[in-house]
Amino acid sequence: MRFSAPSLLTLVLLTCNAIPLDAQDVAGVAEADVTTPSGSRGVMVRPLGPGPYPAVLHLHGSGDTVRPNVEILRLFAQAGYVAMDIEYRRTPGGSIDIGDIQTSLQYLNGLRYVRSGVIGLNGFSLGARMALLLAAREKVGAVSGIAARTTSMSNPTVLDQAGKLTCPILLQHGTADSVVPYQDSVLLESKLRALGRNVELISYPGADHGTLPWNQVYGKVLAFFRTHLR
Repeated sequence: MRFSAPSLLTLVLLTCNAIPLDAQDVAGVAEADVTTPSGSRGVMVRPLGPGPYPAVLHLHGSGDTVRPNVEILRLFAQAGYVAMDIEYRRTPGGSIDIGDIQTSLQYLNGLRYVRSGVIGLNGFSLGARMALLLAAREKVGAVSGIAARTTSMSNPTVLDQAGKLTCPILLQHGTADSVVPYQDSVLLESKLRALGRNVELISYPGADHGTLPWNQVYGKVLAFFRTHLR
């Protein structure tokens, strides 16, 4: 995702009252390129200090790369999380390698400045689907899925595996999404509620895939993680 000025970071820090005002200074974080044990390359941004801190694995959308998402990693780091995004590796068949993302999650969880077991997943579009699929395989603290496809693009689908999703889940979706049907989030929320899960769907009337009100979206994400990643 790419954002225009004023930056997402500035907007969210000014509007989300879950973040202290002194966090508006984007200094005070450490940023570094990383390579996971499987060879995946990415970027990590974390608060200065020894920690340990809760962590967020951010998964970007289709056609995007890590570098344009560093602003989001900085946003998480300013809120007190170790945040990482990686470039996707593909299987011989050409699909995104969920096993490699799982390895990246395990790598993040094992870092000395990460509070072990206190990790959330945040994803947009393809990244949201991968976050939900990963949460069906690995124990995570919470999942934020923005514009997630749940009824197709994997076998089994996210909706098929809803019973394996046990952590708190925040879904956000524009009702006029022309890329990922809004109904996909509606169906997943309905199924998770029927299973007694902790799930919330926030809808944005008239918003398309790329025209979500990002300051509101990430304000909700930060408030959600503040509650569930401790």
